[in-house]
Amino acid sequence: FADYYHLDYQSLLNSYFKGLNCDYNKIREKSIEISETLSFRSNLAIYSQEHSSILNISLEISKSEIFDGDSSKRTITILPTGNMEIPLKKEFLNGIFSAEKIYYKQTSFENISFDIANGEIINIFGNTNQNNIGKLNQLIYQLKNNWKIVIGLNENLSAFSGYSLYDLSVNGTLSIVNQDEKGHQLILISKSSKIVNKNSKIEIVRY
Repeated sequence: FADYYHLDYQSLLNSYFKGLNCDYNKIREKSIEISETLSFRSNLAIYSQEHSSILNISLEISKSEIFDGDSSKRTITILPTGNMEIPLKKEFLNGIFSAEKIYYKQTSFENISFDIANGEIINIFGNTNQNNIGKLNQLIYQLKNNWKIVIGLNENLSAFSGYSLYDLSVNGTLSIVNQDEKGHQLILISKSSKIVNKNSKIEIVRY
C-alpha cells in the first residue's frame, strides 16, 4: 500500500519491522499505569507549550482500550501497534489543539491548529496554504464529533512514517481522532502536547 499512499516502500518497511519488535508487555503496563493515574484526575487539558495552545478535556476512562498486539482481545489486529485510546466527552472539549501531522483518507497535512467548542471544530488556522485549509473546512461539516484521545507508546517508533496507523503509535505522541459519516477518520497528531492540569499546566502523566 506504499504506492497507494505515495510513500517510500523501503522506509515504510523499516518502520514496520522496527515497530513490530517493540516490548508489548511494557506498552500494556504503561497503559494501565496511565489509566490508573487519570482515573483520579479532573480539570484536565491537552497543552502544547511550543504552540501555546490548550484544549480542555474530560475523559471516559472506563471505556479506554489498550492496543498492545494481543489479538485475543479483538477480531482484527493491525501491526505494528502500541497505543491506548480513551473516549472524550465532546461537550467538555473546548480550546485549541495544535497538530504537527493531520491525516484524512489519502491526504496528509502539517502544522495546523483546530479551534474546538463543545466538541465541534469552529475554526482552522496554521502554517499551511489556503487550499488545505479549504479542504479541511469542507470536512468539518461531515464529522460525527465523537472524539477520542490516542496516546502513542511504541518506543521503537520515533518518527512519522506518513502512514496514519503507524504514526498513532509513535512514542510520546498525543492524538485526537474523529470520523466522518462514512467512517473515515480525521487524525490530528501532536508530538509537543501533554496531558496537564488545566489550571497549573503541570504534566499529569509521562509516556
